[in-house]
Amino acid sequence: MNLQEKLRHAEEEAASLRRQIAHQQTTCQHRFSEPKYDPILTPHMVFSHYKGVGSDPNPVYIQSGNDSESRWSRTCSLCGKVEHTSKRKVVQTEPDFG
Repeated sequence: MNLQEKLRHAEEEAASLRRQIAHQQTTCQHRFSEPKYDPILTPHMVFSHYKGVGSDPNPVYIQSGNDSESRWSRTCSLCGKVEHTSKRKVVQTEPDFG
C-alpha cells in the first residue's frame, strides 16, 4: 500500500468516525456538566511605530495585553459533546421582608 492509498484510507476512516460521532450526539440523552467559564482571549494590538523608509512605510503593532469575550462551556459526560454560549440570563432576586 503506497502513501496515497494510506492517506485515502485514513480520510475515509476519519469521515466514518465523524458520522458516528454526529449520530451519537444527536441520539444522546445528554447529561451536561456544570458550566465553566471559558473566555475567548484575543491579543490587543496597538500601534507602535512605522518601519521602512520612503513613501510607503509599514506600521508596526505590538501586543498590549489581551481582550476577552465572556463565554461558558459545558460537556456531556455520555457522548463528549461540548456546547459553548456567551448568552447570559438575568437573575433577579426578590426582597425578603420576613
